[in-house]
Amino acid sequence: MAQLTIRHGPVERTVTVTPDSALLDQLLAQGIDLPFSCRRGDCGLCAVTLTAGSLAPHEPSQPFLRDGEHLICNARLATDTPASIERPWFPELHAITPRRTPGKIHTLCRLSEDVIELTLRLPPTTAFPYLPGQHIRLTNAAHVTRSYSLAAPPDADRLLRLHVRQVTGGAFSDYLFQRARPNDLLHVEGPFGHFFLRQRFEGRRLIFLATGTGIAPVLAVLLALRQTAAALPPIHVYWGNRTAVQAYVHGALCALQGEMGFDYQALFSREPDGAGAAGARHVQDLITQSSALADAVVYAAGSTAMVQDARARCLRLGLQSDAFISDPFTAS
Repeated sequence: MAQLTIRHGPVERTVTVTPDSALLDQLLAQGIDLPFSCRRGDCGLCAVTLTAGSLAPHEPSQPFLRDGEHLICNARLATDTPASIERPWFPELHAITPRRTPGKIHTLCRLSEDVIELTLRLPPTTAFPYLPGQHIRLTNAAHVTRSYSLAAPPDADRLLRLHVRQVTGGAFSDYLFQRARPNDLLHVEGPFGHFFLRQRFEGRRLIFLATGTGIAPVLAVLLALRQTAAALPPIHVYWGNRTAVQAYVHGALCALQGEMGFDYQALFSREPDGAGAAGARHVQDLITQSSALADAVVYAAGSTAMVQDARARCLRLGLQSDAFISDPFTAS
């Protein structure tokens, strides 16, 4: 047994943990709300900075470090000596506190053959503030839990909107597509995540990269930007899918493009012409249209492979490492 101190901005908490299991599991069991999604080192949401002590991988075959930070879903204490970790802290989140609440399915609307829009309503007295781009966790009656990004900014109707793609054998998506009905009770946790506009980058050129339903948090951010009275910086939106049929909000993005004047390109990796720029086969190929990215901030949401490749490319083009903001997705 040893003491672990967790610092999160101005808040500090010390708990007792053991070297026998992953820190994420131990901290969640003690009631500490932490961002996570995949629990296998892909998403990076649970990354922390080690400020004292030592950590070791719980499962040697899975990722343990990313860009110098420790993934606590696969980190354990290396010794019985005290340790300290620091969670990322952002001033934008000072009024955002993750919470647990019941929610009911309000509507289920097919956006395409394999994407559904799930709309949730919360109890009338439940406040649920969040930042456009964040995500929530849902648990159904079968105790299956999955994370999904919110696809719209907070609205007066107080409904939560999510885009879910059907995954073969996906326990939660199978439920939504085959058995879910309006008024089904779900448990909602959140909001979580760091995929939101940063105050310190205000005025910089914005580049959004998305694959598949990774467009959902991007759409939420764009809709929020449409509501602002301030002048918008240059905005580029690059969305990748395998085929044009899968681009389920293409029309909505084209309408926003006409209204807001941003650059929007859709790329289809399995189509004969691919669309997008000449020679581009993946959405991250489109960032090579920019000769330098020192004046930009890049938001990437979608497959882990895309996010990792895009980050490497952006850093080579001069992007600041903290100006690459990502939200990798895992199938569910």
